[in-house]
Amino acid sequence: MANTIPKRQVVIFDTATKSISPVWLAEYKVKTLCTDDEAIQAANEALRTMLPLFALLDANPQATEAGRMQLLDLKRDIEDYLRAVDLLKKIRTEDYRKMITKGDPSLFATEGSVTGVRLWGMSFADREGVSHVHLQTLFTFIVYSLKALPLEDLPPKTIVPQIQSVVPGIPSMEWVIDYRWRNKASFEDAHKEGVKRLMELEGKGTLSA
Repeated sequence: MANTIPKRQVVIFDTATKSISPVWLAEYKVKTLCTDDEAIQAANEALRTMLPLFALLDANPQATEAGRMQLLDLKRDIEDYLRAVDLLKKIRTEDYRKMITKGDPSLFATEGSVTGVRLWGMSFADREGVSHVHLQTLFTFIVYSLKALPLEDLPPKTIVPQIQSVVPGIPSMEWVIDYRWRNKASFEDAHKEGVKRLMELEGKGTLSA
């Protein structure tokens, strides 16, 4: 009788998507009967535990230079992913308004080009040490974290914030939040109003709140 080939273990980290393997998550959920969040948390904890082991593998005298480079790339990808996880957790659990800097663009566009906003997002990701591959997820978390705030928790500042963001033609996030509260509007409608006002102001040759 032929020897049975052992089933190959599903890896936790998907090097193609630079994130947790959906196959691993599915298998873990079946084995433990846990929720999606619990499976993701287990995977993240396993990755954090795995990181110190790279130093041991790298120190192996039998490791080739090519092997060391591959291990280093994998380690960097995992570290980058975990930094993204920590940033997403911060955005979800803390008040994102405290993370906004003057000139940050609104992310509530429902139409039009997103090129300028994406470029801003890339610089934001670079500043936080997060790969651009996680950019869309970051945008999604920011949008939902702000939408989760009740209207009464968005009191305006005494002075209306600057309307123009660092992205031409896009209102600033601070202005959109302020307009939403003052006018009891949705974030999307506040964004559209900001774009409209910027177009009008640009036609007059001036930009202000």
